[in-house]
Amino acid sequence: MFGFGYNTKAETLERLRRIEQLDKEMEQMKRLYAPLVRVLLPMRYEWQKAGVPVRDKTITLSTVAWPEQFKKGVDRVLGFNINWVYWV
Repeated sequence: MFGFGYNTKAETLERLRRIEQLDKEMEQMKRLYAPLVRVLLPMRYEWQKAGVPVRDKTITLSTVAWPEQFKKGVDRVLGFNINWVYWV
């Protein structure tokens, strides 16, 4: 139990399945957040360099431009709160 060499085969297989599931979830999160991070990170860097606090700032993003992120309920990235609006 707990990694001391006394795990049963079933426990070991269950842990491996859980690790694989977590790996899949992490890959999904990377696919979901990576495009937003690529866009928002340079803006955050410039604001921080200028001394503007970024934490809890609200930014407005289009549900048309970011449909997957909107559908999955992403509401916060890199300290920014996201206000979703529909515009083209």
